[in-house]
Amino acid sequence: MIKIWNKIFYTIVLVSLLSEIQAQNGDCNTSLYFQDSIGIIPIPKGYGKKLEIKGNNIKNEYLFTKEHNTSWSVIHFTMDASFQFELVPQFADDDFDFVIFKYNGASTCDSIVNKSILPLRSNLSKRTPDKGSVTGLKKGFENNFSAAGPNPSFSKPLDVKAGDSLLLIIDSPYGSKGSFSVFNFTEYFPIIFEEEVIEVEEEPRNLRVTIITQDENGNNITEPNIYLKSLGKEHRDNPQFDEDGNIFSEFFNPGVEQIIIASQKGYLFQKYNFKWDGEQDSTITIQLTPLTIGTKLQLENILFLPNSPQFLSSSKDELSNLVLFLKSNPSMEVEIGGHVHGTRKRNIKKYRKLSEERAIAVYNYAVSNGIEASRLTYKGYGNSQMIFRPAKNETEIKANRRVEFTITKVK
Repeated sequence: MIKIWNKIFYTIVLVSLLSEIQAQNGDCNTSLYFQDSIGIIPIPKGYGKKLEIKGNNIKNEYLFTKEHNTSWSVIHFTMDASFQFELVPQFADDDFDFVIFKYNGASTCDSIVNKSILPLRSNLSKRTPDKGSVTGLKKGFENNFSAAGPNPSFSKPLDVKAGDSLLLIIDSPYGSKGSFSVFNFTEYFPIIFEEEVIEVEEEPRNLRVTIITQDENGNNITEPNIYLKSLGKEHRDNPQFDEDGNIFSEFFNPGVEQIIIASQKGYLFQKYNFKWDGEQDSTITIQLTPLTIGTKLQLENILFLPNSPQFLSSSKDELSNLVLFLKSNPSMEVEIGGHVHGTRKRNIKKYRKLSEERAIAVYNYAVSNGIEASRLTYKGYGNSQMIFRPAKNETEIKANRRVEFTITKVK
């Protein structure tokens, strides 16, 4: 077998976008498809039929607050490459932002909606009319992301392997007066193989669900801990690993709503709701976030009876998840913060006392299930940090009766 490496630099000529083209690719499942470079992308107008990105804080450096006017495209690479481009607005006052995910098929769309993966690159920086408001991926920049505001207009180039696909989302937050153009400066590193081709008849195999677990940079996390829950039963999976280190499971039941819990030492665990049709192979991508001091652990279903530190029965699974997470990270310390739904404006003593009792109830549960008391502290916040003020329905009232977990120490 002969392997020949060539390094080819391409500068693709300007791709003009016609303003009269209406965007038909406003959703993930209607993405345009390109190979190795970006082609003609319609001007983003609206967000399609589904608002897939929403509910993000303006300070979020990874994602738009929500979709405004978006255009979705998939770029498949047949060669190793360093993906680079410039997006140039027709009018310098127009503002275009972008987000790039690794694309692993249709399940990527569900992962984005469920907020279980983070982008590989994004740039949400403030427009710069004096410089043409140009943005993109460019050599010389070391930032993977750029939040809203006066931040770098470019982000770092993105290295990809042959066979990889990227999902590019372009958003115009204020609407655009004109079109934009794309210069492609991607560097390609093709690999040419000359070898004898021998046809081998493949043996039939069972369909499977593959779980790909990645870190915040899109790198695979090998041998993560995977738990599955369905119909009130919990299974500790005996995972099988494919040649790339990804898990596939025998515990997926077609047509049954199941919850996947992925964890790994040094990362926040992630939950993913999944229902497999059982008719074809399926791939799920779950992204884990590294543990950092001050990070809040999202456990939304540890809830309490009114005016009581007694758990609702529905809290059992989430309490088990907490213990599992603490055992997976034995060097981590956590503050348990109790909260109440209080109708008075003042944070009176009654509220502070009840919220502390709720924090203590979780503390006692964790200690009784094998967690060292020295790793835990607790505090009652009363009604000073209600999520919904005022609460409009019983669901919002229950959400105010909660506990939160803040990482205070990571070794």
